[in-house]
Amino acid sequence: MNETALVRRILNHYDKHPRIFLWRQNTGMAVMHGRPVFFGLPGQADISGVWRISLGSGPGRALFIECKSLRGTQSADQLRFEASVTRLGAIYILARSLADVTTVLGD
Repeated sequence: MNETALVRRILNHYDKHPRIFLWRQNTGMAVMHGRPVFFGLPGQADISGVWRISLGSGPGRALFIECKSLRGTQSADQLRFEASVTRLGAIYILARSLADVTTVLGD
């Protein structure tokens, strides 16, 4: 499965989940009115979100999901992003399938 299809599958799977809120986090550059506009952070994960681990518990935790094909590898920027967010307590999942995500988050 390619990365775009995997992103879509994960977002669709958790779309109505009562404790997980996910969104596609685009990064890159676009030209607007003849000027370049940069958005996102270098190495930022494909999906960002918040996960309230159990109902009635405290605040949710930041959640990041990087989607890769079976042979895809993380770039140096992606590895730095992962290290930065996990050091601060966020959950980071390197997903090659929906099962990689459901193993951590459940259904």
